[in-house]
Amino acid sequence: MLNKIYFHAELHGNEIIGSFFFSQLVAQALAIFAVILSLTIEKAKSNTATRNLSLIALIFLITGIHLLPALEILGVFLGLVVLDVFAAKNSGGGKLTKNIIVGSILILLAITIVIFHPTFLAMKKLSENNGALPLLYIFGLRPLGWFSAFVAVISWIMIFKWLKIRDENKKDFLAIKYIGLYGISITTLCFLQIIALNFGYGSQYAVKKYAFGLFTVLVIEISLLAALFVRSKMSGLNRFNYNSTWSFYLLPLLLISGSYFCSIPSGSKLYVHTLDVVSLERQVQLLRETTIPMSHGKYDVAVKLADMPSVINYMISIGILETPKSIAGPDILMGTELDDLSTIGTIVTSQGSKPYDVPSCRRFSSNSSIILLDSSCVGSRLADRDQDFFDFSANGAIRRSMIKGFSMAEDHGRWTDGYNATFSYLFPHSKQTLPRTVKINATAFLYGTVISSQRVVIQINDSIPVEIRYNNATASQVIELPIPNILDEKLNIHFSLPDAVSPKKVGINQDERKLGIYVHSIEFK
Repeated sequence: MLNKIYFHAELHGNEIIGSFFFSQLVAQALAIFAVILSLTIEKAKSNTATRNLSLIALIFLITGIHLLPALEILGVFLGLVVLDVFAAKNSGGGKLTKNIIVGSILILLAITIVIFHPTFLAMKKLSENNGALPLLYIFGLRPLGWFSAFVAVISWIMIFKWLKIRDENKKDFLAIKYIGLYGISITTLCFLQIIALNFGYGSQYAVKKYAFGLFTVLVIEISLLAALFVRSKMSGLNRFNYNSTWSFYLLPLLLISGSYFCSIPSGSKLYVHTLDVVSLERQVQLLRETTIPMSHGKYDVAVKLADMPSVINYMISIGILETPKSIAGPDILMGTELDDLSTIGTIVTSQGSKPYDVPSCRRFSSNSSIILLDSSCVGSRLADRDQDFFDFSANGAIRRSMIKGFSMAEDHGRWTDGYNATFSYLFPHSKQTLPRTVKINATAFLYGTVISSQRVVIQINDSIPVEIRYNNATASQVIELPIPNILDEKLNIHFSLPDAVSPKKVGINQDERKLGIYVHSIEFK
């Protein structure tokens, strides 16, 4: 609850917020289930064979969903085998030798299952792609390394505490053992990923993915250590009977309910329902199998589907429609208009989506408002259009080649990111009268007395630059400037932003973009 209200650290469950690592979240849930199942089996049975075989089977299952949680459970499994050998060292040479041999065979089997699984090679290639993964408290590899070391220390403390417990009481404190091993596994993998990156393998993106597990383990370990401390202080008192019938059933339900409400995001704009995403995926899958025509040498993309964020359209494009990332990635993720339609066969979108929904280019229209468009038809219509108004919001249509120095499209516009930004437009040859003025509707990045003013120098083609000043009284302005003689039908608007600054630098939040102005639209008159 404290994390939900005050800290907002990225715990398990945050994998799908913004990034939509749904397969990782499912695999992570199974990984936690594997830990709980193994703990339950070990507590109920003295024979470890059932526990080990169950874990190996779950490792195989989880590897097929997502590699990272599978590696985490593999690490837990290795730790369990080592602890079994450690526990047998005082039981005689025969049992120790047997545990070493059996343990070595099981470890080799588990590692082989992971390494030779088809997912291993696929995820190895994906780990080299350095995507964007903003974290609230982790800003680079060095802080992540120090944080991982801190969690590792606490995890080892948990294991040493469990080893010091008398043998007859160890089963009552198995949670300490398993959470400690889980923490050691995640921190070790994080360190190995950092080392691999230093040798040119993987990416910072792959390293940052461990942050979800690190924060989750830290919260659980702190809670367990606090509970142990309270228990030790109450050792001489009549402690609450946790084995009573009502508490046995009620407390787990309260814990699950509290965890659910503490992990889901608040505010309807911060999330989409998984059921809606799954339903949309099934509809697109059905269309792909029955309706979308095969186009030799061309691919199909999903854009602006059912008010879904760009990452969902991207996932459907590469997952359901099997379009390469190099084609689906840049424009769909950035929220820009598809720049090159020559490689696109069919555009999958929703009715009314701008600028794609050209009625004469429709191939199919479903009852769910999903439509299929002929890309070549849409391309010819877009090439011939005479456009005087450019909406910079997520609902607009701006090509990636037209803008430079701008961030991703948001609900009402785009932020400039850096000290320079450019908007370029090539008027169609068919345009008889060129515009004389341009209107730029923008809001400056201001924050009380911390950022009380913002300068913007605007230059249109080779004209004399004009300086515009924003302050708290004029935070939003519609700037109207004359357009000089246009050569070769090309217009170039350059923004110089000397006062651009990142929210992180001034202590507002962790946004590292250098923000200047938030452009809503540009209009020619």
